Amino acid sequence: MKSSYRQTTVTLPAGQKIHGQLQEVFGAELVELVDAIDPYTVIKDATKFLMIMGHLKSDPDLAFDFLRSVSGVDYPDEEEGPGHIASVYHLYSYKHRHAHVVKYMCDREAPEVPSVEKLWPTANWYEREAYDLLGIVYLGHRNRKDFAVIGPLAKMTDHPIRETSGDLLLVTGVVTLWKGDPQFQVDTVTWKRVTGK
Repeated sequence: MKSSYRQTTVTLPAGQKIHGQLQEVFGAELVELVDAIDPYTVIKDATKFLMIMGHLKSDPDLAFDFLRSVSGVDYPDEEEGPGHIASVYHLYSYKHRHAHVVKYMCDREAPEVPSVEKLWPTANWYEREAYDLLGIVYLGHRNRKDFAVIGPLAKMTDHPIRETSGDLLLVTGVVTLWKGDPQFQVDTVTWKRVTGK
């Protein structure tokens, strides 16, 4: 009698598989897996940062030939100290049709990370934007100049998304889905300063 059960194989989320490949090459002391809906990698050592990012681009099994975005996230209050600012990299491989997110946690008082502009030229714009909005300094960036900011952001002297004084900057937008792609696209963005917590 034939069984009605089909044999299935369990596959790891893409983030876990990609991180596993990185960990084989660089070890757990340099790269850490953060378990999320789609796990991502945190690079722990700034001196090895460009070597690891270069590996993500040049390794034939990974081949991350496209940098979707570079952004920043402010984590102002952490139990063990003043917090961190993360520089976040969204990578995509057209060859293998897989994506991965990499983070580097910067010191909140002086956020610095090496620029990836030489690996992915599109980083030029993204890194400038992350500097303007959060104050992340990208070491080795070739075109470090501010954007011509207009509207309410032009009046601000600090980095407007960084939480410094209890004032929060709310960013809202109309979000749509790209056909066939679960990535979000923001069509319209508005900014509003809200005082107090």
